[in-house]
Amino acid sequence: MRFRRSWSGTRDRVRLARRRQHRTRTRPGDRRIPEFKFIEWRGGAESIRQNSLFIDLFNLASATTKKRRYMFVVGREHPDRFLANHRALSSVLSRNAAVAARFEALHGKRFKTVAEYADYVKDRVEIVGLREIVPAVA
Repeated sequence: MRFRRSWSGTRDRVRLARRRQHRTRTRPGDRRIPEFKFIEWRGGAESIRQNSLFIDLFNLASATTKKRRYMFVVGREHPDRFLANHRALSSVLSRNAAVAARFEALHGKRFKTVAEYADYVKDRVEIVGLREIVPAVA
């Protein structure tokens, strides 16, 4: 495929690349469901990052499939620390009413903290640190 060296040619290339990228990203795998979290954790109070990680973990764990579920994170230190802490689920889900409603419909009041839920799904979702696999990510 040939492109002109003009602004519109560049725009067309970007559109084509986006279509390819979207197609690749949404193509279902035959053995696993990946979720990628490219978050640069700074440590300290990071409630927005924590909420996002938890919601993605919940969505991945509650997917109805027999495929293996993987959550790829840049580094394991901060996500592991968050998933082991006793932050209240009501706090984590307070900013997303739709996810909170789905969570309550599936689990009721069974879980009170992030650590309780993370322990419940630890055999269902494998969390993989990309720095351990690809040192260049660091």
